Amino acid sequence: MKKTIALLVAMILAASALTAETETTTTTTTTEESSGQKLKDAFSDFVTDISTTATSTVKKKQITSKLKNYVGTWTFANGKDSTVIVINSDITMTVTQSDGKTKTIWSGSCTAATSSEFTFTAAKKETIADSDSKAEKVTAAWALKYKKVETDELKIVSDDLPNDTNGYDFSNATLFLRKSE
Repeated sequence: MKKTIALLVAMILAASALTAETETTTTTTTTEESSGQKLKDAFSDFVTDISTTATSTVKKKQITSKLKNYVGTWTFANGKDSTVIVINSDITMTVTQSDGKTKTIWSGSCTAATSSEFTFTAAKKETIADSDSKAEKVTAAWALKYKKVETDELKIVSDDLPNDTNGYDFSNATLFLRKSE
């Protein structure tokens, strides 16, 4: 981190010196202007990358802290159907729905979280039926409202979570149980 800050300061000073030199010299050549502009563009890209990385890291830590008590495997059973939500400590997630014959798995990550709601953003959907398997890229964002009932019970409500094959609608408050690990 200290090296990054030192590099950032050095680039700021260099860009400032070039800018000042360009502004005070009335006879600059096209090459000098081009070099100065390239340095300014490189510096701008560098600052943007650092800012994006820092913002992403802070956001991930905030989400992780909100969901740390919910890391694990949560299951809802509805006859032969089951819906399983797996929340990993690195905020990656999977939602699996199975009816005993077909299994659909959405995988992605948690992209936002408050103390009562998180957003699961699916990037991949895989359907497995008997010996057939199909995977595809998806972009789906599902809001899931949650409330811990007991240590191993989590109530989830979501208008976005797909109904299971029995037609269970997850916009109803649904009790998921933590699987013992």
